[in-house]
Amino acid sequence: MNPEYQGDTVPQAQNTTIDPDLKAFVGTKILLAKPMTNAEWVKGKNQETTGEDGYLVIYDNGYRAWSPKDVFETHYRLLTDTEKSVARF
Repeated sequence: MNPEYQGDTVPQAQNTTIDPDLKAFVGTKILLAKPMTNAEWVKGKNQETTGEDGYLVIYDNGYRAWSPKDVFETHYRLLTDTEKSVARF
């Protein structure tokens, strides 16, 4: 079976057809984030803006990035109070 895909995106159920050495992994991250438009993110950075909604994301190592709203909200959710106490946030 020859899977159809766009660029580097391969349907999950078919990824081992392409390369049997590929294994499925799940990753988790706890990070800080707040809503921020792309225009706010690129302000003063000499970059073009898309004007779309998104999030400022701050990782535990201090790295800052901007994520489009739909991508962020697909991959992250708010911590519960119990999770916050364990994660020390």
